[in-house]
Amino acid sequence: MAFIGALLVMAGLIAFIGDRVGMRVGRRRLTLLGLRPRHTSVVITVLTGVVIAGLSLGMLVAASNEVRLALFRIDEIHAVLADNRRQLEALQQELDRRQRALAEATAARDEAEAQRDAAMQERARAESELKQAQSLLDQVQGELASARQELARTQQRLEKTRQDLTFQVARVQQLQELGETLAARVQDLEQQVASLRRTEQELSDAIIALWGTAQRLHYGSLVYRHGEIVLSEVITSDGTAEGARESLLAFLRRVESVASARMGQAQGGEGAQGSVVRLRPDEFDESLATLAGGKGTWVVRARVDGNTLAGEAVVVQIELIPRGLAYQAGQVVAEVVVDPSRERVEDQVLALLGRTNELAIAYGGMVTGPDGTVGKLVSAEEFVRVVEELRQMGRPARVVARAERDTYNTEGPLSIRLDVEALSDASQAGKRGSPGSG
Repeated sequence: MAFIGALLVMAGLIAFIGDRVGMRVGRRRLTLLGLRPRHTSVVITVLTGVVIAGLSLGMLVAASNEVRLALFRIDEIHAVLADNRRQLEALQQELDRRQRALAEATAARDEAEAQRDAAMQERARAESELKQAQSLLDQVQGELASARQELARTQQRLEKTRQDLTFQVARVQQLQELGETLAARVQDLEQQVASLRRTEQELSDAIIALWGTAQRLHYGSLVYRHGEIVLSEVITSDGTAEGARESLLAFLRRVESVASARMGQAQGGEGAQGSVVRLRPDEFDESLATLAGGKGTWVVRARVDGNTLAGEAVVVQIELIPRGLAYQAGQVVAEVVVDPSRERVEDQVLALLGRTNELAIAYGGMVTGPDGTVGKLVSAEEFVRVVEELRQMGRPARVVARAERDTYNTEGPLSIRLDVEALSDASQAGKRGSPGSG
């Protein structure tokens, strides 16, 4: 910057000096080389400019090496520049080639990486499939080992079965021979049993006839026992005295019909003549008041008030039981400890069912059927199952009768299930006996 400033100052001074010289030459009207003053002034001005340009160039050459090179070695510089340009173009072409090669190498690398990733995924999938195949192989080998063990056991059982079959065949042959021997003996015994049965029947008939004769001679024929129910029904009261009277009278007529038929059968006829049912004087009125004051459904029973012989009047009491839940599902109705060593298991289970029927009538207030029961209680299959279970146990056990479902006294029949419960050794001694209440 200082050099440029000095150059500008010097050019200004030279121009100022040339201008002064030109002005003086013009005022004095000097001539140079025979030229006119005006032309002489122009020549001086031009020479001043040349001096300025020369001095400026000289100062630049003296001050800057680059200027000297540019002025005196410009052709060489152009040659070098041209050579450098050619080299640059060659280098640029090489750079382009290498960039294309780099791009191709990058693309190849990306493709190789993609192939590598795909190969790694394929390897991972193959390893997973290998693990699954190995697991399946282990499972199959385990199943094969189990199958071989089962086959060995089956073969052992088959061999034992063959041995047992051989033994059974020999045993059957022996039994056949024994059966042939016993067949004749059985035939003889059957003939003896038939003869004994005929004798037993004859004796039984004679005993029954004698007992009946004795009863008639001493007591007469017993038609109803004390507390026996003549008839049990369900009636609905509308809460009025008139409706209650009609329902109660209709029930008593049916009681009269049932008692008359039974009395007639006991006397050997078709039916008893006249009224055979008697009530206490206030029995009907009390029952009527109860029905009239309680609207709803009732269980009404006619129960015998004392033993009744053939020919006697049947004195009954009327029982009224309002509708209610007799037993909840699972509630114990009755239970008994069954001891196979004392008597037949079937008889003890039947005694439990009889006790269950009695308790359902006495405490449950259940309506009874024409046969005096509250229902079938259990099925034949259930009875056989319990008997077989008790026989297999072979020792005292408790049999509990439980209601199968919620049962109302007016909506029989009562269905029960029988549960067999083992007794502890300490409690077996004191719990063998007749059915107990639930």
